Amino acid sequence: MTSFVSRLKNASRRFLNRPCILCSQSCGGPTDICTACQKDLPWHQSGCLRCGLPLPNNVARCGHCLPKPLYFDRCICAFNYQFPVNRLILAFKNNEKLVYGKALSTLFAMRLKDYQPLPDMLMAMPIHWITKRRRGFNQSGLIAADLCRQLDLPLLHHACKKIRWTAPQKSLNSASRYKNVVNAFEVTLDLNSLHIGLVDDVVTSMATTNSLSAELKKAGAREITILSLARASLP
Repeated sequence: MTSFVSRLKNASRRFLNRPCILCSQSCGGPTDICTACQKDLPWHQSGCLRCGLPLPNNVARCGHCLPKPLYFDRCICAFNYQFPVNRLILAFKNNEKLVYGKALSTLFAMRLKDYQPLPDMLMAMPIHWITKRRRGFNQSGLIAADLCRQLDLPLLHHACKKIRWTAPQKSLNSASRYKNVVNAFEVTLDLNSLHIGLVDDVVTSMATTNSLSAELKKAGAREITILSLARASLP
């Protein structure tokens, strides 16, 4: 018993004194980013209420998304895609720094707890099987799983898949991004008037999320909220 109590105390001490992933100072609380560093993060404060594009004042629909047919209903982002969030997301996605993704997801969940109404269930933006084999995981799937655990929401598995490999969106201009993802997704379930939360790591032109949202609406989704860790500026 004494040995068990000692191990428990040591584990608690390590948890309470773990280093912040940004400044290496002692970090307590539910995430591996200390309170001081959290305050300095590029939080998404205002923008287009439809696509989330950062703007000085909230507007119902910005000039970028006004001329486009949009199939999602709103976009909620935790951060602007700026330093250090951009570095954390890239390391999470490309270098398997999973703790970085978990830290940002935890902060996002804390913010979403004040948002109502939450979606009925969450689903992750799918990636093509070739991409998943190369990377080893779907970063959006890990974010979605973290959000579901912390918000007590169901995670919708295997509802859709990416059926066509596409060129990386970051290599294309805005118009080409929309053409690149046409007919790239297939939804395999009846969504039966559900409010779906579609989870992604970063959104930019919204071309990919909009293409999948169109398929989700065809499958019966009543409402679609994009939930993204970060919102990037337009290419």
